[in-house]
Amino acid sequence: MSKLLMGKKLSDGSEVRFYKEKSGSYKFIVEGEYGGRENSGYSSLTVAIRFFKAEFRDTSNEPLTTAEQHIIDQFNDWDGNLQEMGSI
Repeated sequence: MSKLLMGKKLSDGSEVRFYKEKSGSYKFIVEGEYGGRENSGYSSLTVAIRFFKAEFRDTSNEPLTTAEQHIIDQFNDWDGNLQEMGSI
């Protein structure tokens, strides 16, 4: 049996819940429009949260890295000639 510790509805409409299991390990379940996903076996609640953040964090609005911006600039400077794609 698992004990519910906390839960939250997420900005994408899904829901996450964190549990402490009878064995003393921790798990989290993310349920959304397309079903659920369980991640278990974490040694602490902190570790479970760290894995949740790494797996589900939306990074699409974060600033571009220098390398990403360089690739985008090269692509935008390219004339579209499929025979000459060396610069991208």
